Amino acid sequence: MIRFSTRAAAPFLMMDKVVEAIFSELNQDFHVPGIWLHEHLARLIKETEGLQASIRNQEKTKGQDGLDETDMQDPVSQPRPPTSVSLASRLVPLVAMLKLAHEKGDPVIWESL
Repeated sequence: MIRFSTRAAAPFLMMDKVVEAIFSELNQDFHVPGIWLHEHLARLIKETEGLQASIRNQEKTKGQDGLDETDMQDPVSQPRPPTSVSLASRLVPLVAMLKLAHEKGDPVIWESL
């Protein structure tokens, strides 16, 4: 588990694999512990929000319940995919923390638990 924290907001936890996926999508080096300095937060907010929008646009191109157009032709015969939380949703607390830290002039740090 990775804990993100800043003086401007309550800390939160994310699973290592989710954090690695986020850092990969943002083209950021992932190392523990780590820090994003205040001067980099504005850029990270834009990049993270852009990633969220991109993921949500991809989700919109799929049919209901994550099935694509071909799966929707015969939904009864198709097994339902497992319900999962998208990466865009998992980014919500991170974006909120980045914004609060940016407003207060604080860095965001992360560490392993």
